[in-house]
Amino acid sequence: MRSIIIILASCFCFLSILYIFVYLVDPDQDNKYSYDFKYSFGGGYGLYTKLKTKLKNQPSELIFGSSRSRLISNKVLKSKNQILNMHILYGNPIAIYDFLISLNDKQIENIKKVYVLLDTHVFCGSNDIDKYFEKSLTKRTLDQIQTFDLSKLIEAYRKLIINLMPKYTFEENYVPSFYVLNSGETILLRRPEWDGINQEALHNVNFSLETIKFLKLIDSWMVANKKKIIYFTPPHTLNDFIAHVDESYLTTLTIQRIEILKNLDGFYDFSLVPELMKDNSLWEDSFHLNKKGLDYLFNKINWDKYYVQGKEYINVTQNKINEFNIKYNLSEELSYENFQRAYQDSKCNSK
Repeated sequence: MRSIIIILASCFCFLSILYIFVYLVDPDQDNKYSYDFKYSFGGGYGLYTKLKTKLKNQPSELIFGSSRSRLISNKVLKSKNQILNMHILYGNPIAIYDFLISLNDKQIENIKKVYVLLDTHVFCGSNDIDKYFEKSLTKRTLDQIQTFDLSKLIEAYRKLIINLMPKYTFEENYVPSFYVLNSGETILLRRPEWDGINQEALHNVNFSLETIKFLKLIDSWMVANKKKIIYFTPPHTLNDFIAHVDESYLTTLTIQRIEILKNLDGFYDFSLVPELMKDNSLWEDSFHLNKKGLDYLFNKINWDKYYVQGKEYINVTQNKINEFNIKYNLSEELSYENFQRAYQDSKCNSK
């Protein structure tokens, strides 16, 4: 009997050591108290907490957005400040506002500039982001214990090797196609270039008015704390934009942005940028700019040309659509019925 107890205790201790190893290495940056390695396979709650710590330590510029902004880094923005890519919050206004009001005085002081990507599919409630971050430490730990297996151990081992010998592992293609850095930026190990043919599935552009109103709260917070904030929309390939027209998504998207402009003074609308739309080498696929494309957007485009405000938005957008010879009449599409349909769409759960 004593031998059995010793064996069981030994097994428990061995498994505990393995679990602690996985916890501390933390392949997907899920844990608050894990080691802050440079390269990981994903970004979770641990990355969120570590980004807040980095903000406390030095002056920073924050990038809030979705997968379309995940590659933005200091190399793109060419800033003297630290760049923290917060795409873990997926550009969701509720999550962004909750993040801002959770900051202490030192973190607020260190914010030097903020970019917010107004993506097309981030305005339906919290997108369950808040539920993930609201989990207690106990709940999060229990979830990880339940999912602990050999694959997690292998991932932790690979992450450790990658961070200890990055040159060797990068050259040997030892790793997946991308990493998430501890600054929040995603690094693609290959240099993707869109073939101009394959079309990504369209994202749902339905929205909640209550979610959009959080933009006004964000803007008020920025004004109160004397911070510069820049709002901008994602660029489209010509294929992607035409697909929105063909699928009647553009009407809902236009109404969404009309509502956004009721809560903001204006934003930079990059929906139709000729230099970007016609050059496939700037795109990862039909939906995402690659690093070269983001560099072009931030450093070679005259942003002043694309700033829009509420009163001029419809006319400016229609003129740009006409330039591409796309048959679409905003005046006809923006009917009372279409506004009501967009407001009442049951697919968008704002809770």
